[in-house]
Amino acid sequence: YVNLTNGMDSGAITGSSYSFTLSNNTYSYSVSTSNKLYHPSSYTGSVTVSGTTPVSITFVPTTYTVTFTESGLPYGTPWYVNITGMASSGPITHDSYNASLQNGTYTYTISTSDKDYAPNAYAGSVTVTAAPTSASPVTFTIQTFAVTFTETGLPAGTTWYVTLNGSTLS
Repeated sequence: YVNLTNGMDSGAITGSSYSFTLSNNTYSYSVSTSNKLYHPSSYTGSVTVSGTTPVSITFVPTTYTVTFTESGLPYGTPWYVNITGMASSGPITHDSYNASLQNGTYTYTISTSDKDYAPNAYAGSVTVTAAPTSASPVTFTIQTFAVTFTETGLPAGTTWYVTLNGSTLS
């Protein structure tokens, strides 16, 4: 649809062009579409008519903000969001990241460059339905591992100790 400030409007346009017959002057216009998957790159504009005057209108896919939020990492520790079919987020050094996505369902992976930490979920999916949304929050926790000390050479039943970071354990 194209609407001019002088009251003229195109009605629904189904082709790739539409023409108005106008006298030489400057006109403001607005553009819209009923297809909510797209929007004009500029909703309004003006045109100065001086003979035949073409005006190009570009429609672009409509996107919505998807917010990814993390907790648990030390301040400034890089983390990453990789959405299937899109470029990597690159290192994120704060607790949230916003991606602009079209309607649809997207899978993603989460990671960090600090291998001492692991996310509660390495992968997930998010569905965009004509509105901003948030992915499931990601919680990073420090990884811990079992360490087993096994002695050999002492007679059976002999007590022995391990001192770890100043704490003695039996």
